[in-house]
Amino acid sequence: MLRRSRVEGLTVLALFLACVTVFVRSVSAGVPAILDVIVWNDGGNTVLNVTVSHSPQTPSHYLDRIEIDLSGDNRIFQVAYRPENTFVVQCDLGVIDAPTNATVRAHCNIDGYSPLYGPILVPEFSHILLSFLFMMATLLVATVHKRKQ
Repeated sequence: MLRRSRVEGLTVLALFLACVTVFVRSVSAGVPAILDVIVWNDGGNTVLNVTVSHSPQTPSHYLDRIEIDLSGDNRIFQVAYRPENTFVVQCDLGVIDAPTNATVRAHCNIDGYSPLYGPILVPEFSHILLSFLFMMATLLVATVHKRKQ
């Protein structure tokens, strides 16, 4: 009799645990990750296209901001909720006078900050601009050299 009630008790416990585990969802929350940062110029303003991955993105668990540190000048860009797990956030830094190093990180409203991405150089000089400057310098040196002869 005692053995039978023990078996029944263990059976009830096993059924209870099976029912509980059916209704429990695992949480696969993750800290956001910055996958890429592309620097570009928009009418004189330096813009960073920050590609972010954050899973899961739900209305209660989401990426809420991007923070950019320009050599001590911290700038915060609020991010509206988006249902995608990977997306691009545009961060307009305005006019940057001199090239400076920047680090970027993303913030989740629950899990906190991503690891730092960078440093990256902003504004980044385009290859076309560098080619043009090199050609102008070459012409200037050739002209000065001809006049001296």
